[in-house]
Amino acid sequence: MAPITSLPSEILLSIFHNVGNACAWGNANEDVLHIRQVCRKWRVLGQDVSLRHFYINVDEVDRSLWKLGRILLHDVSLATQIQELGVRWSRRRADSPKTFTERWKWVKEDRERIEFYREELSSYISSATFDAMLEGVNSETILPFILCFTSRLKELRLGDVEALLLGRRWFSNGEGSDAVRRMLGPGPNDEGFKYIEDEVEGEDFTYDYDNQPEDFYDEDKFDAKHMPPEAEEEGALWFHVNMGTPGNYLPGLREVTFLQNGYTDYQFSIPDLSGWSAKWIAPLLFLPKLEALEVDRHATIGGVKDKTYYPLHVSFEPYRGLKSNVKRLQLSDGRMRLEDYDAIAELTGNLEYLQIYHSGLYNELPDEDLPYIGNTFRIYNSSTLDLTQISINDMPGTEMGDI
Repeated sequence: MAPITSLPSEILLSIFHNVGNACAWGNANEDVLHIRQVCRKWRVLGQDVSLRHFYINVDEVDRSLWKLGRILLHDVSLATQIQELGVRWSRRRADSPKTFTERWKWVKEDRERIEFYREELSSYISSATFDAMLEGVNSETILPFILCFTSRLKELRLGDVEALLLGRRWFSNGEGSDAVRRMLGPGPNDEGFKYIEDEVEGEDFTYDYDNQPEDFYDEDKFDAKHMPPEAEEEGALWFHVNMGTPGNYLPGLREVTFLQNGYTDYQFSIPDLSGWSAKWIAPLLFLPKLEALEVDRHATIGGVKDKTYYPLHVSFEPYRGLKSNVKRLQLSDGRMRLEDYDAIAELTGNLEYLQIYHSGLYNELPDEDLPYIGNTFRIYNSSTLDLTQISINDMPGTEMGDI
């Protein structure tokens, strides 16, 4: 029987298009990438298959995002095809060994390309991000790199973000997280680590367990190699600390018209953490082509234990006097005070639709304050925002009255 690779190009291309159209927002994009890696002929034909809808999966066990990163390091052209990008989260769970994704190994050619892009993209991506990328543990480092080349991107869905490197469904300190760190082993910047060349197996690395420092598995030092400093206190990703500010956004964000940024429920409700800081809402609002923004589980008030308050008027100061082009804004389950809603409203001026919703678990404000929020936004958007297009905890704007 003749191999499938011998089929005429027309038939192969028809098959490839069927694969690419198998399911929007599904896993078809991974199949297309696999097709492009079979042989030279398939790679050429596969370039005609649309990757408009694309999902990436952070830290999943099969390390698909690292594989994508390797492809992009040597050919960024596929990123220019992506128009809708979604993110799924598969962080390692300290209580579930089957989620312990292994460290990614970059070969010499990959590392050389990373160093090339460290310099080439220095005005967009921090050197610390490339350091973390080289470590091969937190695959979310690939996201800002992708977003340097998605010139046609219109829609970005970050999903329910898991900022912490280890999921804390049950615990992340103690024996479970130590097991994750032992499994990952030392990285390229650790004492005792070295690359080796093998004539048969190719490049690999080894490390000297006998001479590792006593604090090798210290949690804070371990996390510092793989997450931005803002991750634990502010729920920030490498995406957030690299996305940019007005006038200098990542190139792949400049045409985005819709953006969704949630935060995973169980990390948002941890008593000693603040969750995702609402301060990141400001730079999102000023993406140049953004028309719709959806934000879930954002906070200016710390967890149940500390209740530390981080007022938005302080972090929003650099944006004072600017007006966002966003027309549709949805804020859900925010842990904030009235003055924080004032600060957000002050940055708007073109809203045509506003929805704010708080479940009982997260609401820090009494119901009698809700009309104030709606009216505040209407004041700043008086020429564009009709009362019929406002909803606060399912209360229509027509029932709020004027201030």
